[in-house]
Amino acid sequence: MTNPARWRDLSDRELEALYLTVCAENFQWRADHCALDGGRLSMNGWALTLSGAPGDARFLLNGTPFEKIDFPLPSPDLAQIFWNIPTAPFARFACRTRADFQDGYARLEFRDGRGPVHSLRRAWYLPNPKDDLPVPEASRIRRV
Repeated sequence: MTNPARWRDLSDRELEALYLTVCAENFQWRADHCALDGGRLSMNGWALTLSGAPGDARFLLNGTPFEKIDFPLPSPDLAQIFWNIPTAPFARFACRTRADFQDGYARLEFRDGRGPVHSLRRAWYLPNPKDDLPVPEASRIRRV
């Protein structure tokens, strides 16, 4: 649908579906929460499988699969938002693996059937908390 003149012929519902599809293709997944505990990284969020079966999708940390993955999980909230994406009703996930921060960060990827280039373009980067700069006290923050 690259011809904007054709958009005039679409209903509001069809335009909304087109918009949601573009959003899903370009954003596709999000980690709602990441936590480190004793060298283990836990992550949960949502991921829309747009190619391939949801059971074949993978979550990767620096290119290595997470050790424990619970996906797909029910996601009624996403089913309402992305009503036109068939996998949205089961798009929640929870993952856990050994934390590995290469070059000061961990690269988090969701890979469905679209392959590595697609997932790398949608990767999230988690900085190593040990490399964080110290945060000044509240009184110094207010002063500045």
